[in-house]
Amino acid sequence: MKAQPAARGVAIFIGLLLIAAGVCAGRELWVLLSDTNQTSWIEPVLSYLRDVDQWATWMFAAAGACAAIALILLFIVIKPRPTTHLEYNYGDTTLRIRRVDFARLLTATALGVPGVRAAESTVRKRKAAVQVQTDFADQAALDKLRAEEEKHVNAIASSMNLKITTHNDGKES
Repeated sequence: MKAQPAARGVAIFIGLLLIAAGVCAGRELWVLLSDTNQTSWIEPVLSYLRDVDQWATWMFAAAGACAAIALILLFIVIKPRPTTHLEYNYGDTTLRIRRVDFARLLTATALGVPGVRAAESTVRKRKAAVQVQTDFADQAALDKLRAEEEKHVNAIASSMNLKITTHNDGKES
């Protein structure tokens, strides 16, 4: 799954600008259709633009700024959202799980190996780290632990590196 879209804030801002433009347009209609002595807000701007014989240089700068804003908005719309879930292949089924849930799975798997007293896991975008406290120091038990953890890491659709740190009676391996 994906996080909030990048264009969400921009869409809210543009929506507020459109509400303000609607209020101005509503006021203009009220000024034109009622017997009020209020002056128009839009008429001076339109008459100025109508009477311009030679375009001012600031108008070209404003056009360039509008084009730049349009390109930025186009980039925001096309920009992909960050992923919040991992695809976990479980047999014939693909599950979507959060990184924290995958870390819990790795911790539970490590605790299921005989001789593991405590385990802690963290999962980042491309890296899973498991820290375990063990009662064993033999390589066969460490290989079994690594094999169990790698089954889960290999089930993730995106490539992920696994780092296992073991602590045994104050020794780290």
